[in-house]
Amino acid sequence: MKSEIFHIDKDDILKGLSGKGVKIGIIDSGIEASHDAFKDNNPIKGGVVVEYENDEAVIKDYKGYDQYGHGTACAGIIHSIAKDAELYSIQVLGNRLYGKVDVFLKGLEWAIENKMDIINLSLGTTNQTYSSNFYNLLDKAYYENITLVAADNNEPIPSIPSIFSSVISVEAIASDDKYEFYFRDSNCIEFLARGLYVKVPWVNNSYMTMLGNSFAAPHISGIVALLKEKNKNLSPFEIKSILKNISSNDS
Repeated sequence: MKSEIFHIDKDDILKGLSGKGVKIGIIDSGIEASHDAFKDNNPIKGGVVVEYENDEAVIKDYKGYDQYGHGTACAGIIHSIAKDAELYSIQVLGNRLYGKVDVFLKGLEWAIENKMDIINLSLGTTNQTYSSNFYNLLDKAYYENITLVAADNNEPIPSIPSIFSSVISVEAIASDDKYEFYFRDSNCIEFLARGLYVKVPWVNNSYMTMLGNSFAAPHISGIVALLKEKNKNLSPFEIKSILKNISSNDS
């Protein structure tokens, strides 16, 4: 039997919200801050570039660039839902959309230390060697009231951090509605959101039509930003519970 505590009307709870005052860290390939998609209110407020030098991950200044396009796409999706949220670029991926796990961990650590309200993780690793490193950082974020949203691996191989219960894990479905998402029981990837054939901003002030779990996660991050605007004190557990109860399968 499906458990149900209560139902909240999604339209009512999200009405009039824009993510104002909510800080979102986007750990990815960077964000092209000059893109026309962000010209309305300049939501890109800062960030860092993490690079691997002399056998260690090093923090450098963010210059407003994207190495690939992937991060700009995720930022654009979030901005389309939460137009007043503050976006921070945490670049850990290079121009082949590849990066070292140590760099990923350093970027995640920066996002936690700089008190992001939400961290969007449209990336992951299948290298289980680093499980304990991620587990400890993700738990730290969770207990500091930071909501983590992670994309599932596009391949049928478990990836970190999407398999951890401390994050909101997301997989892509086809939908024309950026606010439509579903919850599923008894699966570590609990949420399904729009992520197939989505038109997104890309590098060089261009647009691309993309598909993948990477583009589902920022849809959920945007909705979480609206919820966090309404109540900044909502815990990750409370956020996940609200998402379950405003999901389209509970409508």
